[in-house]
Amino acid sequence: QFSAEIGVSIYRNQTQSKILDIESLDVVQLPLNLFSPELSEQERDRLQLPKRKVIARSIFGQGWLIGPVAAAEAKGLPLAGIVAAFERVALEIGRSRLEICLKSILGRPYVAGVVVGVRSTAHLIEIASALEAPPLTRAEGLFIEDSLPIGQFDPDPRTS
Repeated sequence: QFSAEIGVSIYRNQTQSKILDIESLDVVQLPLNLFSPELSEQERDRLQLPKRKVIARSIFGQGWLIGPVAAAEAKGLPLAGIVAAFERVALEIGRSRLEICLKSILGRPYVAGVVVGVRSTAHLIEIASALEAPPLTRAEGLFIEDSLPIGQFDPDPRTS
């Protein structure tokens, strides 16, 4: 017997849409990153059915959150100041920005996995290595939250 899963990729403003009423929908993919506001209880309830998985995408903000600070600054992106501050925080706690992005999203109990874009085999190996790192500690999480505007805006690299 053939068995298949069906999934949909949505944006945050679609978490209340009728799309999520389709109970046979097995996977929902949506953009989430370190700076995104936490999903509300109502959003989580709509996303999480007993057999449904939530997969995060754009966890690196289309690459801006882990790319060179100078590249963001050179483009004059409003996000550049956040990226520079993020770099300072990452150095302070001894973790890479990539690792912090990955661990912060995978640490959310409703996230079953992530889909990442890669530039090269080396980049994929870097991501795989970050997966092996321990989760963020409570102290690290609190330091990050106290040092950066976590959850206070949702950077959209397409327009930032």
